[in-house]
Amino acid sequence: MKIVITRPEKEGKDLANKLKKVGFEPILFPTIYFKPVEFEIKNLQSFDIFIFTSPRTVKFFFQKIKPDLIRNKELITVGKKTKKTLENLGFTKIKYPEIQNSEGLLKLLESDSSFRLKKILFPKSEIAQRILENRFKNIHSVIVYKTLVNHNHKDIEFCKQFFIGSIKAVIFTSPSTVYGFYKNFGIFWKYFLIKPKIVAIGKTTKEYLEKAGFENIYQPENPSNEAIIDLILRIIPASKTD
Repeated sequence: MKIVITRPEKEGKDLANKLKKVGFEPILFPTIYFKPVEFEIKNLQSFDIFIFTSPRTVKFFFQKIKPDLIRNKELITVGKKTKKTLENLGFTKIKYPEIQNSEGLLKLLESDSSFRLKKILFPKSEIAQRILENRFKNIHSVIVYKTLVNHNHKDIEFCKQFFIGSIKAVIFTSPSTVYGFYKNFGIFWKYFLIKPKIVAIGKTTKEYLEKAGFENIYQPENPSNEAIIDLILRIIPASKTD
């Protein structure tokens, strides 16, 4: 029972190990990778709040900025993993929304009018949407990394498994992983997704797939590896015995 994971290899290994434990055969097929970009922040100390939406943005931001420079600042993050990453760097003033996604972050920011009175910095990818900046004029973004397509080596046997039904699900963790999948297989990419279950880690990824014409997309309750596995065990229950 093969499951394809399209997220970057380093990030996909933990999910792969957990899938093995419940009887699946995970295949790491990273369709994207990340590269830091040069950035400059003028008047760093003038910002009151810093928003981090993933461990990745934390990593690339603090490759250039020393944590001690903003040690006394308030931080907002989307989920527990990012919060833990920041705590490992010694930060303690961290808030995160009850709902661990972009909608939860918006709800948190809109729940307290004082956020609009503070100057906020939002490190992000060059392809991230401008939802926060458009909604809050006091939020300033800075690009700290870019997303690139990872062109994998694809042998005939691997491609054949999509068509004969050996691959039971393909997990997409962002619109970028979907785009990377398309760039790997070209105009025939949709044929590779006819038989496998399509799993989208969140609402944005699900909507991106729907716009591409796909239906019956499965989304876990939250973006954690545990929720992804719970979902897969529901939609492919035979995996424990095959």
